[in-house]
Amino acid sequence: MLPVGLNIVKLHAQKWYKYQKFPQLIILLLIEQILPIRNLNNVFAIIVLNKTNISEFEKNILIAMLREVALAYEKEEVLQAKNELLIKNKQEELRSTLLRGISHDLRTPLTSISGFAEILINNTSLLSENKKQEIYTNIYDDSIWLLNLVENLLSITRFDKNEIKIKKDEEYFSDIFADVISHLGRKKEKFNIIIDLEDEMLSASMDGRLIAQVIFNLADNAMKYSPISTNITIGAKAAGKYVEVYVADEGSGILDKEKDKICEMFYTIKNASIDGRRGLGLGLALCKSIIAAHGGVLEIKDNIPKGTIFTFTIKRGDNNE
Repeated sequence: MLPVGLNIVKLHAQKWYKYQKFPQLIILLLIEQILPIRNLNNVFAIIVLNKTNISEFEKNILIAMLREVALAYEKEEVLQAKNELLIKNKQEELRSTLLRGISHDLRTPLTSISGFAEILINNTSLLSENKKQEIYTNIYDDSIWLLNLVENLLSITRFDKNEIKIKKDEEYFSDIFADVISHLGRKKEKFNIIIDLEDEMLSASMDGRLIAQVIFNLADNAMKYSPISTNITIGAKAAGKYVEVYVADEGSGILDKEKDKICEMFYTIKNASIDGRRGLGLGLALCKSIIAAHGGVLEIKDNIPKGTIFTFTIKRGDNNE
């Protein structure tokens, strides 16, 4: 307990020197009603004494306490500076990793697109219609892959800066699934896409655009790592006050040691994708962030006998109650 009545006022050093210009504070200083909490370089705070007549003993105790308080403030500043430096270093590391990933993973499709375009420009008259159609298809597939990659990249950076606002409305999963299917592109024709929806009126309180992006990323990954002509199931079912949403595939599966890491930013599994492309490892990190913003958790399970199931829950809508 302090030996005298006092008020502690936190004050930045610049403000302290600014306020010293006021005559009232100068008078308080002269009669020792204000004492600074400071070190050699900074004034962290000041104390205003409520009692003017204090003994020398009380004053010495007070000054000793202020030295200890100044040390605490100094330690806090050092810790804050250290944390800011760690955050800055982490951001630089992420930026470097992102730039390396972009330079590596964008080069392949861009080289492919420019190469095919050059073939069409220089050899149009020599190519059959079937060959031209094949080249057009390859250009289209590469451009869609680039578009999805850039979309995930933009979304994950917005989430990292807290620029994305969740706008929850009552949304029906039948509409969400239809939107996802329409954006899967021509690649979906190579698989058996199954929609497993127990109730056409099943709904949830969610940001429909973002949840659709989650399901799209999960389905796109499923196609990327599953053999052609296998089943990919997109489903939703009621689970009490929640809806369980899942995407199941019949691919090679995910090792248990990778399940905890696969949703980390820039992490990619060792399995080779069907189309030979390697992503930046942003899709699942984005899914995890969106689901967490909705109060859910992304879980990964084995699809017996073969494959993987990604599931997450979201609160049911009022129309289901």
